[in-house]
Amino acid sequence: MAAIKGRCFDPRGISIYKGAGGVGLPRHTPMNKPEFWGKEAVVRYEANDFTLMQEGRFVRCAVTGEPISLDDLRYWNVGLQEAYRGPAEALARWRALNEASKA
Repeated sequence: MAAIKGRCFDPRGISIYKGAGGVGLPRHTPMNKPEFWGKEAVVRYEANDFTLMQEGRFVRCAVTGEPISLDDLRYWNVGLQEAYRGPAEALARWRALNEASKA
């Protein structure tokens, strides 16, 4: 499967992710349903964007292990290729890495 680049927008202004055959996941899909999470995505993190290497609906936080929907993914580390649920997790990981390098 070819890599799928970032986000697309449909004419109605709904943020979607393109899947095989141009089928996208609407941003407003209810997240409280177990079937929402589906398959875990394989992502290559880049400086300002990410590329889906293998289609899926979520990635896991490197600190907590919690699922992060692709629409909510805002924090990642390009060098480590890790995703973080939010700024607190990203900061915790940064501190852990810097403390390890000082020791």
